[in-house]
Amino acid sequence: MKTKKIISLMAVMTLIMSYSFFIGCKKEPVLPTVTTGAISQITENSASGSGETTADGGADITLKGLCWSTTPDPTVLNMFMNATTTGIGGFDCNLVALQPNTQYYVRAFAINEVGTVYGNTITFTTLESEVPDNIPVVTTSEVSEIDFTSAVCGGTVTSDAGSTVTSRGVCWSENSTPTIADNKTVNGTGAGSFTSDIAGLTTGTTYYVRAYATNANGTGYGSAMSFTTTQTGIPTVTTQSISNITTNSAISGGNITDDGNSSITARGVCWSTNSNPTIADNHTSDGTGEGIYNSNMSGLNHTTTYYVRAYATNSEGTGYGNSLSFVTAPLNLVTFTVTDYFGNSITGASINIASNTIITNTSGIATISLEDGIYDYTVTKSGYIYSENQDLTINSDKDVSVVLYRGIDVNWSSDIILAVQPQVAWATYNGVLVGAYQSEEIGVAYTYTDVSFGRITTTTGCEGFVVVNSIAEVIFYDDLVSLYNEGTQLTQLDLNVDQRAYETVYFISKIGNQYKLVHYKFGHRSAMTGNIMGFAYKDIDN
Repeated sequence: MKTKKIISLMAVMTLIMSYSFFIGCKKEPVLPTVTTGAISQITENSASGSGETTADGGADITLKGLCWSTTPDPTVLNMFMNATTTGIGGFDCNLVALQPNTQYYVRAFAINEVGTVYGNTITFTTLESEVPDNIPVVTTSEVSEIDFTSAVCGGTVTSDAGSTVTSRGVCWSENSTPTIADNKTVNGTGAGSFTSDIAGLTTGTTYYVRAYATNANGTGYGSAMSFTTTQTGIPTVTTQSISNITTNSAISGGNITDDGNSSITARGVCWSTNSNPTIADNHTSDGTGEGIYNSNMSGLNHTTTYYVRAYATNSEGTGYGNSLSFVTAPLNLVTFTVTDYFGNSITGASINIASNTIITNTSGIATISLEDGIYDYTVTKSGYIYSENQDLTINSDKDVSVVLYRGIDVNWSSDIILAVQPQVAWATYNGVLVGAYQSEEIGVAYTYTDVSFGRITTTTGCEGFVVVNSIAEVIFYDDLVSLYNEGTQLTQLDLNVDQRAYETVYFISKIGNQYKLVHYKFGHRSAMTGNIMGFAYKDIDN
């Protein structure tokens, strides 16, 4: 048994040492190995070449092909053509846009993660151009001002071959030997140099262009030049972090770091309850151009998860940033507490806010959940003066206290006193001179006399005003309210001045720092003042 344990231990140690040796001997990748093959099918402006990659250097070969130049040791910075395959093995490539009767240097190349390696150099010479003696001779200029859809080229007509040049310009195609049957420009007549604007190209495309000149005998072409238009793509944009989250809004934005070689025509953020929003969903429009911008999202639902992405649009399409998520804030709980002047809870008060009506309970409390915003509200209760506040700002849970003051509940205007003769009425309250009404319709002078109920005795002997220390002391007489007959003025009220039935006709009460004329109870007939009527409550100037 002891022998078996020793053998097992030795086996484990052997495996560990073998694995360590394997790891320690693992080689780092190196450059691949490539050789240049023979050149064949040589013409005045093209040839065929080959090559072979025999080792990948321990890393995948991602690109291989042939490069060429009119100077020794060409690289991929010169003209090159990619093979259609990668990895180890042979490959063929076509060499195009060559000049007639010109010596070229060719090398195979291969690229892996370590870098680029080149094979041996091979040279060859293109054939002479077989141009008839009676057609024009023209050379092609270098291509310049290469853009997304345009470029500039041209040429020089060095000989008209004894016949006037009637047309000249450049022709181009995606094929290596364009002719005037392809796209072309027309840039005048005769010998000499000319410039040609090439337009209507496709972005990111390789074209071949040749100058041409035509006389009565035919058309001569210059050598072919190749160029590639600028590549465009969709913009690159990142999504800015989300801030200022409320029940119905939030702020984000974006940063456009690459316009894709095309002008940004629209940008903003888009959002949805789905994880990958697009501009087909809700979105903002926040200008044009690259750079950082802010976006305000609104109209959101409370307590909801949203996903937001920045976007940017150019001629190629719309690019999107990373998707971020956030949760809107819950509704704010607004608690109304309604009491009277003495702090007693008022049951059944109606609170109108945000197109809703809520009713206070027996504790004088009513609650409602609201989004962030500014709200108007009114509080009403039969027998009380209503209260309102037009600037209630809600951005969190809030407690709102409302105090209602007792007053008569009437259906007509609360600020009218009617009388036959124009006069002015005054009264004193706790030693303070109070203008009960500064009206030309009432004109008896009142003096204050302290009696059990607070009776006011007029200088004319007519007892018409009563003041009280608090509204709670007032007893309402509905039968006297009906004296006004639902708003219709009475032309005469036959009451003897000695009668006291109307001694609580109306009263003055101090509510906070303001005096109010409260409770419709006034009507008497006086030889001096005529018939006088009054009702309801009204603010009174101190």
